Amino acid sequence: MTTSTELVRQANAEIDLRTNPTLSLDDLQNLLHDLPPQTPPVSAPPKTTVTVTQELTDAIALLPQVLCSVAPASWRPLNGAERARLAAEKRTIDQVKSTLEKRIKEIADLVHMDADATAKQAGIVNEDTPRDDKGHYVIARPQAPETLPGDDLSEWSREYRPGKRIPAHDRAKKHLTDGVITRADYMAVTVQERRVDLAKIDALINCADEATKARGLRLQALLVDDTPPTTSINLRPKK
Repeated sequence: MTTSTELVRQANAEIDLRTNPTLSLDDLQNLLHDLPPQTPPVSAPPKTTVTVTQELTDAIALLPQVLCSVAPASWRPLNGAERARLAAEKRTIDQVKSTLEKRIKEIADLVHMDADATAKQAGIVNEDTPRDDKGHYVIARPQAPETLPGDDLSEWSREYRPGKRIPAHDRAKKHLTDGVITRADYMAVTVQERRVDLAKIDALINCADEATKARGLRLQALLVDDTPPTTSINLRPKK
C-alpha cells in the first residue's frame, strides 16, 4: 500500500502542481498510478561484532561475586574497602552491560533477517510489500504481530510500530513561495508561537545601560524558573 508520504514525495518529483493548483486528490492518485515504485534497500545479513574474549569471560564470572556486595544498613560514610568493592562492581557491570547491549541488538537483527527470509520463502511477500527504513518487511499490523518459534518458554514477535508524522516547515514555506499552496492554505495549517527567549533576556542583563540591565533582571525573576543543580557519579581513572 502506498503511504501518503510516498504519494507526496512522488508528486513532488513527477508533477508540478503549480500548473494545476486545483488538482483533486483523485486526479493526483490517477496521475501517480503509472509512476515507477520506490525500491527500498534490500536487507543484508547482519554483522556479528561481539566476541567472547577472556576479559569478558572473567567479568561474567566475577559478576555474582561483586554484585550488590555493598549494602549498608544505615546512613553513613563508606569505608575504604566498600568504596573499592563498589568500584569493582561498577567496572564489571559496565563491561558486561556494553557487550550484552550490543549482542541484544545483533539478536534483533538476526530475528529480523529470519522473519524476512521466512516470509519470502513462504511467498507471502513480494516487491510491493512495504519495508521499513532498514529494509525489513512490514507485514505486522496493529495488534497483529508476526510470530516465529522461539524455545519452550517463548516465541519471537515482530510487532508493528506506526511511523511518525513530521511537519515539513521548510517545505511549507517553499510551497507557499512557489505557489503550490495558497496563503490561505498556509495560514490554515500553521501557528505563530511566542516564547520566552533566554538569549534576549541575557542580552538585556548584559547591556551596559543600568536601566536596561535592571529591566532584564526583573523580567528574568518574573519569567524564568531555575532548576537546582545536580551531580552525577562517575568512575574515572586516577590522575
